[in-house]
Amino acid sequence: MESVVITMVVSLFIKYGTGLDCPQMYLAAGDVCGTDGVTYPSLCELEIARIFDSDLDIQYFGSCTTFCDNQWKPVCGTDLKTYPNLCKLEFEARKNDNVDFLYWGECVHPVSADPEMENYEVKRESSMRNGT
Repeated sequence: MESVVITMVVSLFIKYGTGLDCPQMYLAAGDVCGTDGVTYPSLCELEIARIFDSDLDIQYFGSCTTFCDNQWKPVCGTDLKTYPNLCKLEFEARKNDNVDFLYWGECVHPVSADPEMENYEVKRESSMRNGT
């Protein structure tokens, strides 16, 4: 909700003027994705939004949306989640510094160290040996 309000205020500033002179290079940079997940048309708009949100920063240059296809070429991320393809993992990594490429293929999770499961396996093996 907060980012919607900020976006509306930024739009009003752009429409009616801010009294701020925006350097041409800020305008030429094109779309900028903010850390709030909002795509700003230029660095100027992001800087205006930063007046209302001091934590706001540039996440990356370009739109916050991505057009990854849904092709199934699974990759495992360092968060141990399986992503459908490298593009989807890279998109997530732009939003989360703790996510990176781990290996190609689906994530394989180690067997849980649940003591009840270990006892079950031991009981099952012994009952099979005893014929019960």
